[in-house]
Amino acid sequence: MSKTIIASINARTMRLSNGKMHSFPARTETLMQDDAGRWSILLLGNPEAITEAEAIDVLRKASDWDAIRHEHFPMYGFHDTPPRDRTPSHPSDI
Repeated sequence: MSKTIIASINARTMRLSNGKMHSFPARTETLMQDDAGRWSILLLGNPEAITEAEAIDVLRKASDWDAIRHEHFPMYGFHDTPPRDRTPSHPSDI
């Protein structure tokens, strides 16, 4: 099943290493996934092939990333939770 995701990315300003400020304007990115699972992004009206990791990097900047993640990438970040503390809490656990 092919799908198209339109991501709205907010404007932002950041301080560069030389101390100057740089502003990035707000923009909209269009990403598509074909039936075979290959991702592409529209650049100047032409689709350019990208990896799923690159698609996620672009989409993480979107103002509605949480909704996109829940709908299209439900397992993203699943293994990022810290491991459970396995030290024995009771002497009988040893």
